[in-house]
Amino acid sequence: MCRQVPVRVFPILVAMVVAAFLAPGPVGAALDRETASRSDREIVVFEAGRSPYAQVFRDSILPLINSSSARAEAPVKFVDVLATATDPAGLSAPITQVPTLVLMRDGREVGRIQGLYGPSQYMKLFAALLGRP
Repeated sequence: MCRQVPVRVFPILVAMVVAAFLAPGPVGAALDRETASRSDREIVVFEAGRSPYAQVFRDSILPLINSSSARAEAPVKFVDVLATATDPAGLSAPITQVPTLVLMRDGREVGRIQGLYGPSQYMKLFAALLGRP
């Protein structure tokens, strides 16, 4: 049985996400260390736990990314913004919407796709992010 979440929980959830990005933590530092030591690309997907949006991304978008040629060039990593304090090291701006896919190169953000779109539109955005026609 599904229970409706009271509206007053939303401001608390937003505050938790904002606090997670302001607090220094091991995930951001780990992402920075891992990507700084490599010269290739990395795809980092920021999500909020097992939210319905995260599930839609994993069910509809991730299989398309995994079947693309970009998958061989850039491994996909997931960061749960609710479970771990993150440090936005290497990001050009804080994560304000989930899911957000961030393309990293040499420990720095190259670009991002915020939110969800239909699979066809998302893959067009993804191709543009990678600099492909």
